[in-house]
Amino acid sequence: MERLSDPGQSNWVSGDTHVHDLHEGRYGLSQQEFFDQLRADDLHITNDLIHMDGTKIMGRWSDLTGEDYSGSTDGYVLRYTQEFRGSFGHVGLLGVNEFIMPLIGGTSGSPYPADGLKLMYLDSIRALRGIGGFMHPYTLGSGTPGTPEWAAQSDIPIHTILGRGDFYDIVSIASDELASADMYYHMLNVGARLPATGGTDNFSNVWRDPSGGTARTYARLDGLISWRTWIEAVRAGRTVATNGPLLFAEVDGQEPGSELSSRGQVTVEVDLTTIAPVEVIEIIVDGEVVHTISVGEGGHQLTAQESIPVDGARWIAVRARGGKARYSGDNYTFAHTTPVYFTDAPPNDASRASADFLTAVIEEIWRRVDQRDAWLRPEDREVYRRHLDEALTRLAAN
Repeated sequence: MERLSDPGQSNWVSGDTHVHDLHEGRYGLSQQEFFDQLRADDLHITNDLIHMDGTKIMGRWSDLTGEDYSGSTDGYVLRYTQEFRGSFGHVGLLGVNEFIMPLIGGTSGSPYPADGLKLMYLDSIRALRGIGGFMHPYTLGSGTPGTPEWAAQSDIPIHTILGRGDFYDIVSIASDELASADMYYHMLNVGARLPATGGTDNFSNVWRDPSGGTARTYARLDGLISWRTWIEAVRAGRTVATNGPLLFAEVDGQEPGSELSSRGQVTVEVDLTTIAPVEVIEIIVDGEVVHTISVGEGGHQLTAQESIPVDGARWIAVRARGGKARYSGDNYTFAHTTPVYFTDAPPNDASRASADFLTAVIEEIWRRVDQRDAWLRPEDREVYRRHLDEALTRLAAN
């Protein structure tokens, strides 16, 4: 079979931030069988997240070693790591060598019912030279999308405003990409530096689930393929998240995650290869679609170069989207680059609007947490509120 494109030739290497091997499936799955699945899907770097669902461990406790699975090869690496599940979202902790405890929080009927932020987990994984990020960020769920009440389903903005979080799974089968993108843009507008990633969140021993790598992160490596070089590329933001399309872009010759000084106009170069249907490529500036490139029906490859005004902008990124694809286990076709950032851009209308929106989101999260009143100690409530107040103070600077 001839490839339409081979990103590896340019050191763009596929990986998945969020895969599970054992999760209540009827059939067992050995490490070797699991690894063979991943290799068959040409997934080079796999992070398998051991976690607790309610009060039950999902995965083998002994698999967490801090090292690559022994059957890993020079080009294909499997490593077991950890997911923390809280009441307002889950975080992936890529790079632990022993579990950061407890494994759950905000879980009624468990020893850990109290709501709490994930700051300790995200700080701890950085201290271990790993990366921590946000899994399956936003679903359409109940409520009206785009409102503070809807957005309060997750506490991600609190953490990003406080400078925590190393990646954001904008592509995942367990969330909605456009909903996650909408919230991503608000956080970028108020100054977050957050790489776009793909994390499937599948259960590999459940027959109806798609395989690992359904959502992928392509990261441009400095050096040979290894878990460490891939993780460092993600940390640096040299990433594209996708559930199918290979979407690569440069802004004035700079790759995703780069920084540029402010300027009036940039040249955006786009390279798309896809077998899944893509309807449009969209260039996003400060959360708004400023230019659309139509992709003809049945089009598998496209290159384009566009001049885009960016006067006063804070960031620019590119995304591709289309309809349902028979080649994908997700709801629709989607890919998104990490932004290129403008380092000296002052607050603008977009940042002020996003700051106002996120302020309302944080206050709604507090209303729900305080109403639930699951605190084990009065001081836990005070610490939670103090972190929220710090985030609100930072937002006011926008």
